[in-house]
Amino acid sequence: MINKEVKEISKGVYYIKQYISKETAETLSKYLSSDSVHVLNKTSSDEVYSGLSGSKLNNPGTVMGYGPSGSYNVAIDISTFILFSINELIGNYFNGKHQVKSWFFSCMKTGSFNPYHTDNYYLNDDGKRVIDPNFAYDKSAILYLNDNYVGGELFFPNQNLLVKPEIGDLIFFEGDLDKPHEVKKVASGERHAFITFYEPEGYLADNGNISK
Repeated sequence: MINKEVKEISKGVYYIKQYISKETAETLSKYLSSDSVHVLNKTSSDEVYSGLSGSKLNNPGTVMGYGPSGSYNVAIDISTFILFSINELIGNYFNGKHQVKSWFFSCMKTGSFNPYHTDNYYLNDDGKRVIDPNFAYDKSAILYLNDNYVGGELFFPNQNLLVKPEIGDLIFFEGDLDKPHEVKKVASGERHAFITFYEPEGYLADNGNISK
């Protein structure tokens, strides 16, 4: 595990300064944003794109198979190590072993934003937030791969917390009702991040798609 100082910047919101080096983050940003193997796909949100992604990562394992590019394969190795490292970190801070649930490379282009939401909940037909049993105990982590953009701050309204991490920084939290959040509009540039989710080890293990 990568051992760095963890700060609780607001109740239940944890921050690690320079979890990975600037150079490592730049390598991931470069090769995952120009990935010839996994083309960036537009999501349901305007100007938000998703690249390398996957789910249910077993240990040992890799986030994705290798490709023809040596530089891309380096990015795959780094990403795999980071996922397992954060997984161990999550287990230490949330009382018990966890497993890597899903991950994706996020590219938010100029004009994009991520509206107010709660990771582990959804809105029902009455507009009420209801917990999703498939995500009930998920923990969320965001690794920032660049900071040369304007806007794109992460905002937690309940905590009145507005943060714009620097390149290489990591923020993590449980996606419960105490921590709804949004990403402010990117005014210029592109915001690159590695978004990852973790669940308690063995959770929903009766589902064949869930690793035990």
